[in-house]
Amino acid sequence: MRKHLQHYGYFSGRADIIKKYGFLPSKAQLASSSSDSESSGSEEEHEKYKNRSSASEVKLPIRQARVPNLNPRVTSNEESSFEPRWPSEIEVLNEPRIKHINIPSSQPEYFYKSTTSHGPFVRSFDENNGRIVYNYNPETSGYFVRSRVGGNREGCRSAAVSLQNTEDTTVLFESRFESGNLMKAVQVGEFDYELYLRYDLYTKRNTQWFYFRLQNIQTDKRYRFTIVNFFKSTSLYSSGMRPLLYSIEDAENKGIGWRRWGEEIVYYKNNLL
Repeated sequence: MRKHLQHYGYFSGRADIIKKYGFLPSKAQLASSSSDSESSGSEEEHEKYKNRSSASEVKLPIRQARVPNLNPRVTSNEESSFEPRWPSEIEVLNEPRIKHINIPSSQPEYFYKSTTSHGPFVRSFDENNGRIVYNYNPETSGYFVRSRVGGNREGCRSAAVSLQNTEDTTVLFESRFESGNLMKAVQVGEFDYELYLRYDLYTKRNTQWFYFRLQNIQTDKRYRFTIVNFFKSTSLYSSGMRPLLYSIEDAENKGIGWRRWGEEIVYYKNNLL
């Protein structure tokens, strides 16, 4: 290791020589200085070298670590280089990024008591048994090609249904943002939805996590959301773990961040696989 560091100028004594003379003299100059000092002990040669111009006939680079600029000045032409880039086929909502607050819950978040019973099997595999209220499955070539700021050049198409009137209780789903992975939502009852997750990008596997947005939720109603294409045969959801929920309204008005949420949570094998 010492020999390796000497290659980069460490442990070579150059720092002491530069500190003494103000520059890095040649070997001949060092030999002459050493001989004169031993014979006469005068300080003339020392002053000669010390006062010599830094533009010496021998120049060797001194490697120094660069200190990063933590506050660079960004021009308008360079602003886009600091924005996130997305695969060019991915649709991304043109909305401000949500800034989540990280405040622990003031109340204990208990595990739920697991049960062996479960809800009905998947009904939405038959298109006649439900209404698609959200559908986003981007076409990809199976591998990464290029990226651009803002994702798809054509912007975002309509992926969710529109509310018919103020009495419409349909949940509005969305996942075209960072880490969102909801592919399809099918309404199989007034407050009952079956959800399909997108695979990890450029794969045909890994659907064991989820992140999406819900809107138009009625506070006095009971909903059931069934994710139908998890892959693993076992999960912590079958051992008392609750999903995570984040409410923008509660965060702004009550200072409540992420919290465990849900009841009657069941993890079971369905009739799709």
